[in-house]
Amino acid sequence: MADVRPFRGLRYAHGVVGDVGQVICPPYDVIDPAHQAALYGRSPFNAVRLEFGAAEPGDDETTNVYTRAADLLQTWQRSGALERAANPTFYLMEEEYETGSKSRRRRCLLAAVRLEEFDRGAVRPHEFTRPGPKEDRLRLMQSCAANFSPLMALYRDPGGMVSLLEARSQAWPPDIAAQSNAITYRLWALDDSTTVQELQRFLAPLPLYMADGHHRYETALVYRDMRRREHNQGVTGYDYVLMGLIELSDPGLDLLGYHRLVCGLSPEALEGLRTRMGELFVEEPGPKVGGVDALDALLRVLDTKEKAQPSYGLVDAATGRLSTLVLREGLPPESLPSTAVPSLRQCDTWLLHEALLKPVLGSDLEQVSYAHDLGEVTSRTASGECGLAFLLRPMDLDVFEAVVLGGERLPPKSTFFMPKLPSGLVFHLLDGAL
Repeated sequence: MADVRPFRGLRYAHGVVGDVGQVICPPYDVIDPAHQAALYGRSPFNAVRLEFGAAEPGDDETTNVYTRAADLLQTWQRSGALERAANPTFYLMEEEYETGSKSRRRRCLLAAVRLEEFDRGAVRPHEFTRPGPKEDRLRLMQSCAANFSPLMALYRDPGGMVSLLEARSQAWPPDIAAQSNAITYRLWALDDSTTVQELQRFLAPLPLYMADGHHRYETALVYRDMRRREHNQGVTGYDYVLMGLIELSDPGLDLLGYHRLVCGLSPEALEGLRTRMGELFVEEPGPKVGGVDALDALLRVLDTKEKAQPSYGLVDAATGRLSTLVLREGLPPESLPSTAVPSLRQCDTWLLHEALLKPVLGSDLEQVSYAHDLGEVTSRTASGECGLAFLLRPMDLDVFEAVVLGGERLPPKSTFFMPKLPSGLVFHLLDGAL
């Protein structure tokens, strides 16, 4: 199945950069301008300068965020702020964080995974992508020849790999222990030949399910093909991409819902959506309007619904009401989209797009945007910017796995796995050997 290998990771030198917790950042797609500025202020070595640098006045084709990232990467290597491992290494990362009053822990193996087209089946996607983010990530990769943030992939462990990783983490202290954004990170470098061989043996027969990073994976494929056309050097760093591998049943793996906002519709289009909703769903009154607390209460109501029965929270800006939508029973077969994968009918995001949004708004869905933050949903509906919002429950992981194994893809932003894997603990260079 997937070709998973150790690699010579590039890591910050603690003696040069100081507290490693101050140089870690999230992946680019969850960094807003305020957070970007805060990360810049934490340390002159913060990985945001590589992963998602700030634009400056006068930027042009020769001087911009991508060229500055490339210059910094080289400067930090020359100064000793970044050091490359002497031997190919797997990196075990442990994340510890709080949810409410409960402490949770997640283990992730950072590795280099050989790039294969999705139809080969070694790495399996679960959602479609959009072109904009891929253009940005490709320019960064062309400038820097590096992966700064790991993609997230899931696997099923039938052979005891989780037990091996647990034993290794308990055998000796971590190489790095750092805290950032209320998460404690611990990192072990696993480069002894016995452990490396055992891990490769466990991983060899397993398919990997893409959880986060579809855009970056597809961009890495494009970059690989560009480099091969320029000069095919055999198997080299750009044939692989940096991934964090997490066991599907890991108790620290959190999957949240990704909500839909419908904005800029004409009165006729809004009425068309409401008519179609009435045909497909039973509408039940929800909590009284009251900002984020009311939306949170609406999500709790959704949690009481049967998982196999598609259900949504509805925010209607025009009427100011909150309600739940539950798929009607006994609908004629022709009223719902057909699928060869039965699990899709239990997938809220797929059914919302295929049965309601696309038939009314068209397949491009330009009027639909995505938010996981309830504060954003509240502000954009209260202001009238968005006429409707659909709150979605987290996807069941068994449904996720069935959809992926069935070879189907979901609409963009169907999942929101947490915590996001950080950038800054290990980088992967794409030139030369692993």
